[in-house]
Amino acid sequence: MANPPVLTDIQGIGPVSANALTQKGIKTPNGVAKASAKKISEITGFNVTRTAAIIKSAQDLLKKPAQKKTTPKKAAAGKKKNVKKGKKKDKKKKKDKKKKAKSKKGDKKNKSKKAKKGKKKK
Repeated sequence: MANPPVLTDIQGIGPVSANALTQKGIKTPNGVAKASAKKISEITGFNVTRTAAIIKSAQDLLKKPAQKKTTPKKAAAGKKKNVKKGKKKDKKKKKDKKKKAKSKKGDKKNKSKKAKKGKKKK
């Protein structure tokens, strides 16, 4: 069972704002949604624009249905995932990356040696 929403669940309300609202008697998102804009805007830190946004956010929060925990879907009986193949591919990719990294390092070493030899000849 989901917990009922609290003031800090409203977008734009943090702990300090929630405390200020609570001191003025507004203790729930439902209270914010039903409160007059004038009452909320009288609280320090709440101007008319912020008040309107918070009231709308509270109303939107209350409209949302309680979110259910979703469980991952099971694979269909006829379709089985072959996990082993995926692991082998991942290992192969890692090996390929390592080989490329080693070959790049080797190329850099060879280039620097050739560059040094070229400088000596001039």
